[in-house]
Amino acid sequence: TFSKSFSLTGAALRTQTAQLLDSDEWMRTLAFKAFTGDVDTFTAGFNHNFMVYFRQDNNRALGLLWDEDFSFTASVNTAFPGTSSAGMYRIVTLPDNNRRYYNHLLDLMTTTINSAHLSPWANRYAGLLGQDWSGVVNYLQQRANFIRSYMPLTTAFAITNNGGRGFATSGSPVSLAGSAPLTVKDIRVNGVSYPVTWLSLTTWTVNVPLFSYSNLLAVQGFDNYNTLVTNASVSIVVTNL
Repeated sequence: TFSKSFSLTGAALRTQTAQLLDSDEWMRTLAFKAFTGDVDTFTAGFNHNFMVYFRQDNNRALGLLWDEDFSFTASVNTAFPGTSSAGMYRIVTLPDNNRRYYNHLLDLMTTTINSAHLSPWANRYAGLLGQDWSGVVNYLQQRANFIRSYMPLTTAFAITNNGGRGFATSGSPVSLAGSAPLTVKDIRVNGVSYPVTWLSLTTWTVNVPLFSYSNLLAVQGFDNYNTLVTNASVSIVVTNL
């Protein structure tokens, strides 16, 4: 069932993989792979060199890297997430997954896949072996620069219902819509985390219950480390008629 799901498209692919995959972990694994320039793998259109592990608690699939000996061989400006003929490409380009994929790309290049972080480690361990790994560090930095050039990095955190102004509705829950920078991973309303659906790289929706006639909804965006993102706090009053 898991393997066959990669042959699906559109809504069927979205529904089936959401049930079978740990989608966020899968997107982070594929995001890391985007930097390595490996040409002998699933994302390059080959049906090998990728492993799958099923969690014992919920039976969801995790994607694991495997056999990376062809890393750093693709051009630094090779398209990502990979060839469009591969099932991996289709799951990454589903809107909700695609947003999570870009969030992980940005997080990885900000935290670890950059020359400032990698150079001291490369120098230390290459020195123990009498080798020079600066070329790999330069490759990863150039690759990160290329990927970054395709990112929308100036999006404001906002509620877009009624232009961000208060409005009235006739039922609960209410579907809030908005925009967010790529640094936002989770959205909380009045301190409660609700499931977020990403419609594109910058737009989201979340369903929020209304408990009274006049509801002040304070919406905040948090990053991958549960830290409130700078300037990611907005509020709106929703009247439940």
